[in-house]
Amino acid sequence: MTNKLMSTPFMERVRALLFHRRVVFGIPFLWLLLFFLLPFALVLKISFSSAVMAIPPYQPVFSFVDNTVSVVVNFSNYLFLLSDSLYIASY
Repeated sequence: MTNKLMSTPFMERVRALLFHRRVVFGIPFLWLLLFFLLPFALVLKISFSSAVMAIPPYQPVFSFVDNTVSVVVNFSNYLFLLSDSLYIASY
């Protein structure tokens, strides 16, 4: 009996309505999530780069040299945070 009830046109309509509701609410949430996480990703990328006297004031993390991708990551900013006693004591 439950199998017959699940295959009724009413239940198919309810399933379709729930799917459309998820899509209608999901698209704005994905849009907000994208624009909320994008600035964090940019700051994270800048935090792994080295400071230089140029515009922009940091070296690129990803660069293309001879048709290959070169990744240069600088961990000295994070090592400074871990080694300085001021930051450890303030936490």
